[in-house]
Amino acid sequence: MAFDWIGFFEHFGIPYVTSGPNVAEGNVYIQCPFCGGSDPSQHMGVHLERGMWGCWRDRKHSGRKPDGLLLAILGSRSDVARAKERFLSSSFVPLAKREERREGKESLRLPEAFLPIKAFDPKSGRFSRYLRRRGFYPVSAFADNYDLRYCHYGSQAWRIIIPAWESGRLIGWTGRAIGNRYPRYKDSGPELKETLLNHDSALLGGRVLVVVEGPFDCLWVDWVGREFGVRAVGLFGKSVSSGQASLLFRLKRRFEKVVLLLDADARSASLEASRDYEALGLKVAFLPKGVGDPAELSITQVMGLADGIEPFFNGSKGV
Repeated sequence: MAFDWIGFFEHFGIPYVTSGPNVAEGNVYIQCPFCGGSDPSQHMGVHLERGMWGCWRDRKHSGRKPDGLLLAILGSRSDVARAKERFLSSSFVPLAKREERREGKESLRLPEAFLPIKAFDPKSGRFSRYLRRRGFYPVSAFADNYDLRYCHYGSQAWRIIIPAWESGRLIGWTGRAIGNRYPRYKDSGPELKETLLNHDSALLGGRVLVVVEGPFDCLWVDWVGREFGVRAVGLFGKSVSSGQASLLFRLKRRFEKVVLLLDADARSASLEASRDYEALGLKVAFLPKGVGDPAELSITQVMGLADGIEPFFNGSKGV
């Protein structure tokens, strides 16, 4: 069994180098977690195939199994166990093959038909008005923040395009119809279900990370909540895929708590799966009475997520 160190570093946002004057072939280097800030560069080397690791600055910082290095990075044995469950693999993927895959993943680009939404651009007027009706102000700042686009023709005609980025790479997008078109959302492909909407913004951390179902649920909670330390990510559905679980595992260390807040019609499903969510470090929360989905929350209610207002967490139908 080989530990997928590259996958681990990428999922946890740990900078690494694979080439350079002092980098041996088949190795990857990171800042030594034992040395911490006293390591001015990346002196902790890991052999990708054999799994041995060691620091050039201090020979005591070394080992033959992943556990010691993982514990230094993650800080708890339970997190180490989860990381090993996720990143131990029966097959070793050479670095060259990884680079080929990465290049293929990075080749995705937004089509030229997807144009930026501007508040005073007549061509994007209908899309700007839709966003205003939903309470997003100022429109240009909101659209710029999430790189929202609009489209007039093709398969995504008359839809607001919401891109999904992961570690600076475009994974895909979903289009939200602004009229009576069906379906309401049209995805670029199944790859969206392996990422989280707004993932890269959530990497900044905060007080509370809110995990929601739909794209506009995510955009609303994140836009109005970020001032209060509330950030949001979207699942593109009611379930959590293995890829999304890995991303949430990385993000949870950047927040005081992580809250799962699904639409009202998904409440029973969230209760049935609460043990699975809790294993990921998610706290299942419930919408207040009269609120159908997170996009309908008031600013005060979003602030309540940061302050831990009890009705969100005890299943109460109050407030």
